[in-house]
Order: sequence, then C-alpha cells, then structure tokens
Amino acid sequence: MAKDLTAALAALSEGAGYTTRRDAVLSDPPALPAIPARTGSALPTSGISGAGGGIASPLTETAFTDRLFYTQTILTTTDGFMSLVIQPVQKMRFTDANSAVVEIIYQQPI
Repeated sequence: MAKDLTAALAALSEGAGYTTRRDAVLSDPPALPAIPARTGSALPTSGISGAGGGIASPLTETAFTDRLFYTQTILTTTDGFMSLVIQPVQKMRFTDANSAVVEIIYQQPI
C-alpha cells in the first residue's frame, strides 16, 4: 500500500508541473595543514619558588570578629504572616596550614 501511495503522489506531482527533487551534495572541505609538533612549559605565577600556589588544608578561621557582613535585609512572606531578618556574610578570613592568610569573599545575595 505504501508503494501505491508513493506512486500516486509522484504521478500527481509530475502531472501538476512540479519538478522532481534533487538532493544537493556538499563538496568536501579543503584539507587543513597539520599542526607542527611543539613543546610547552608552565611557569609559576607566584614569586615563591617550589610552591604549588594552592591553599594548604586545613583552613582555620582567624576570629569571628574578622567576619565582614552585608547590611541587614528583611524578608517577608507574601501573605505578611512571617518576616526574617538576615545579615549575610560578605568576607571571612582564614589561615591555612602554611600560616598564609586566605580570604573568602561572598557575593551579595539578591
């Protein structure tokens, strides 16, 4: 039945002056030149020689008073039944295992 339907549609389309469909074929892309072999090197970004440049675990908070906070924000539910006062942390200061100071700075929430 599918062949009959296909043949009937082809006969109708040819009789109405439609041309047969031709599938276009793209040409092959031009060949790209080969990438030459090369050697890379990574240089340390810090002035300390032999250091990995990372943070040595564990982190220890210096003091609670070293925390910096954003201003207080009051969040109220849509029905007005409950309100929350929040004061998000902006910055915290830590020391790592190598006694280097590490600061974590948080973005202000919306």
